[in-house]
Amino acid sequence: WIRCYRNAAAAIRRADPRVRLDWNFGAHGSVGTVDAFELYPGDAYVDVIGIDIYDQYPPNVDSVTFDAQCDGLDGLCRAIRFARLHNKLFSVPAWGVVAKEGSKAGALGQAGGDNTLFVAKMHELFVSNADILAYEAYSNEDRAGDVRSALINPTMSPLAAREYQRLW
Repeated sequence: WIRCYRNAAAAIRRADPRVRLDWNFGAHGSVGTVDAFELYPGDAYVDVIGIDIYDQYPPNVDSVTFDAQCDGLDGLCRAIRFARLHNKLFSVPAWGVVAKEGSKAGALGQAGGDNTLFVAKMHELFVSNADILAYEAYSNEDRAGDVRSALINPTMSPLAAREYQRLW
């Protein structure tokens, strides 16, 4: 996998040396039992360390749960520390609350729902690490079976939507 990424990165850079490569993975153990950081292809091949994170598996019911998950094996806080250690920017290309109804995580009882705490904690992390934040993008989608995180058009989580609007 590392060799494949390096080959792809080298080919992309030959086509456009100005390109910025974002090495991105999903939080919550999305790479199985492997530590995502063991798959890091190396500083020469990465400009931004990215992580997708949603309020699920487990839902962030309080600050203690959020902090434990953030510092976990494939957690956002760990990704930020890793980016700092490697003198890289970090990104969160996709993040959001997760509906308790109509989502896979919700069906399994592992979704946070209309969770203002998750929105506030994410904002707090973005602000406190703004010096190396390349970008973040809230995933505003309403497809059945997906995370169903929409905060506008339609507003699926009105409390989280108000908190997002208040903070941003």
